[in-house]
Amino acid sequence: AARVKNIDLVTDNMTPEVVAPAPMLKTPSQCALRPETIVEIRRMQIESYELSKAIDYEVRAMEKRRQYIETMTNFLNVRIMELNKVKNNLKSEKKWLQMTTAKIEHLKESQKQVQLQDIMACLNNEKKWNEDQANFNKEMYDQMKAKDDEVQSAMDELKERMENIENEADSPDPSADSASHHRTAKHQGSQQGHTHRSH
Repeated sequence: AARVKNIDLVTDNMTPEVVAPAPMLKTPSQCALRPETIVEIRRMQIESYELSKAIDYEVRAMEKRRQYIETMTNFLNVRIMELNKVKNNLKSEKKWLQMTTAKIEHLKESQKQVQLQDIMACLNNEKKWNEDQANFNKEMYDQMKAKDDEVQSAMDELKERMENIENEADSPDPSADSASHHRTAKHQGSQQGHTHRSH
């Protein structure tokens, strides 16, 4: 009884899928491939193999080209570095040439300035000398003019004195008149000589 009870419990817990009958196995298809299909598949396989070989060849060629490009890139980079170095050297040389040219022009202008300053100093010295000479000439002229005035004053005094002496003569002595006439002629001659010197 217990055994039957256990069987009942098992059957009660079964799902419908477990209770359903198992399906029959499928039999292999009886259809065979046509010879044309087999030939096409074979051709496609050969073509696929050829394409695979071509791809492998192209990949190897691409790798070689990549290596060549890398080599040429490195080579060109080295050449570019050398070119930049040369350009920097040329830039430095150009700067040096410009600086040297500017220094040469500066030296030329400095030379002109030194020459001009030398000539200007000489002219200034000559100007001072001329001014000193002019002052000296003016001083000498003033001294000579003062001396001439003194001489003229002395001569005027002598003339006045001579006139007084002539006017104070009392007697009309011929000898005295002759002497007076002689003194007058001499005085006139001296006066004419003074007039000539004054001119």
